[in-house]
Amino acid sequence: MWQSGGTPSRSNKSYYGGNIPWLKTGDLNDGLITNIPEGITEEAVTNSSAKINPTGSVLMAMYGATIGKLGILTFPATTNQACCACIEYYAITQYYLFYFLLSHRDIFIAKGGGGAQPNISKEIIVNTAIPLPPLPEQERIIIEIERWFAFIDEIEQKKPIYNLLLKRLKARYLIWRYTANLCLKTRMTNPHQNCSSASIRVLKLLVITRIIRSYLKDG
Repeated sequence: MWQSGGTPSRSNKSYYGGNIPWLKTGDLNDGLITNIPEGITEEAVTNSSAKINPTGSVLMAMYGATIGKLGILTFPATTNQACCACIEYYAITQYYLFYFLLSHRDIFIAKGGGGAQPNISKEIIVNTAIPLPPLPEQERIIIEIERWFAFIDEIEQKKPIYNLLLKRLKARYLIWRYTANLCLKTRMTNPHQNCSSASIRVLKLLVITRIIRSYLKDG
């Protein structure tokens, strides 16, 4: 179940400075949300379209340059209208949903159009077809993705030691093999470019896509 948020009137100062976290899309970090700087009051929630989303909700940005940005709440919070929240899950785990949406960010961005203020709607998110393997299989996919993320993060943190290894892997369109029939590939525009945060994100998105597709195909 998805729901969008809202922005209480800025002209009413009694709506702001409360103890209810109010997230804006700039607060999304593609991970666990542990800090939301701004808060609103109960009065603001009552008199606006802002809604309290429970712990564990998967959040997704729908407007502007942040389209597709994600986060998972570690505490109850509201959001502005530029953010959509999945608050209930049926036949899907929150992390499987999170990784699936992350792997499809480019698709959501493309659906937002190229105007001055591109945006997608809640309906676009809700109507996105998501392949649903059995829950135990979803957990296996999550474990495999996070195992690879840990490997990639280790390489990123130890650039002086592993930078050459990473460049060779990228140059050969190969991260590594986790089964005999799965090869993780990526396209590198500059084989001599130092490892960057952008390339790390590309590798992680590729890992998600390939692992999900592989498990679904094998199943």
